Amino acid sequence: MRSILLLLSSQTTDLWLAISLACSIRLMEYATFNIQKIKTISELTARYKHNRRINISSNVKASEIHKNQHQGKDIPAKIQNRMHDINSIRKNEGGRKLRNDTVPAVELVLGASADFFKDTSVKDDNFLHEWAQTQIDWATDYYKGRGRIAGWDLHSRDEKTPHLHIIFIPETIIADKRTGKNLPTLSAKDFMGTKSEMNRARSSHAKANEIYGLKRGRNYYKEGKTPPDYRSMNELKRATSKAVDDLELVEGLYDIDMLEILDQQQSNQLKRIKKKVRAPEQTPTP
Repeated sequence: MRSILLLLSSQTTDLWLAISLACSIRLMEYATFNIQKIKTISELTARYKHNRRINISSNVKASEIHKNQHQGKDIPAKIQNRMHDINSIRKNEGGRKLRNDTVPAVELVLGASADFFKDTSVKDDNFLHEWAQTQIDWATDYYKGRGRIAGWDLHSRDEKTPHLHIIFIPETIIADKRTGKNLPTLSAKDFMGTKSEMNRARSSHAKANEIYGLKRGRNYYKEGKTPPDYRSMNELKRATSKAVDDLELVEGLYDIDMLEILDQQQSNQLKRIKKKVRAPEQTPTP
């Protein structure tokens, strides 16, 4: 029992912080947009296996996988073949081949807040397919001239919130420095653009989803701030979820009075630490 109390006491601050953060988040229905480079073919293969459920993660409901929709067969091989074709064209025109570190693909993950998909009408398969097609049409039009879709995956039922993965080949035409000719190439940099361009992309995507009553999320760039990383946000979600689970465990072991005692112990410990830090150093007596 004592060891449990010590463990809970040491983790109380983090637990309350995570719970307070979770409770302070204002739930609203908004469009979600994430864009990431896929830097290697091996990384692309791993993404493809995840998206096609060849490799099944622990958070995926295996019984619901058959309801997902896909387009584009063997995307890694398809992109590799296209890169080979581009190299052949460039060689025939006297240009250099693609660099070894050329980014082969860019992935968009498009979705909406969880509350949006909780609505009964939104859970209808026909609606989900219509929503997904809206995302595909928007992405095709917005990135026209900067890339083309190699394939997509709609995860409609096997994860907590439906979302769409779209894999782009960032193919474009750029004047070759050696020959001066306009030659095909891959440029994830031109596809994604600057921070301002990614900001415009998010706004454009949100605009396309206004027909569903969705809004754009927080505009960090407008506030002069950098948006949190996608992976960091996922880590925050997992930490918050764990904190809630821990709270439920604690509530099952102790009554509210005990929780208040633990909280007070942690507060007193913090005060003692602050007092030691602020105390002036004592000069030893000669």
